[in-house]
Amino acid sequence: MLVRTHRNSDLPGISRLYYDTIHHINSHDYTREQVDAWAPAVPDVTFWKERFKKYHVYVAEEDRHVVGFTELDTMGHIDCFFVHYRWQRRGVGTRLMDRLMATADREKMLRLFAEVSITAVPFFRDRGFAVVRENETIRRNVKLKQFAMEQWLMT
Repeated sequence: MLVRTHRNSDLPGISRLYYDTIHHINSHDYTREQVDAWAPAVPDVTFWKERFKKYHVYVAEEDRHVVGFTELDTMGHIDCFFVHYRWQRRGVGTRLMDRLMATADREKMLRLFAEVSITAVPFFRDRGFAVVRENETIRRNVKLKQFAMEQWLMT
């Protein structure tokens, strides 16, 4: 498995992975109404192209297929962190997190932080993140529970 900086040619795979993961994995912790509000359709690639301008974006690739991706801004905020639903528990998330940690170290970030789904809390906790607070976000007029989590890197 290769973890690398994203390319524009990855965008269709990222779009599909985002939608499929929410509907196949996050649906275990959220209602149908919530996942439909969160990801009502496969995002158009122009959505990602614009969004990615403000992030370090890394993809995990296996046999030329995107099996995971994540975003990190210059302040240490992890926004999206998704692993393909068929690639869960195979080390993809760990490899992506290792890349984020290396970037944080290189850029001398003090902490990493994210708003994490119910589904992702155990993964982040196992990697040293702590829950700071429970949040509620609204997507298309539907409430979703998430958790603010952080990990201090330098003291």
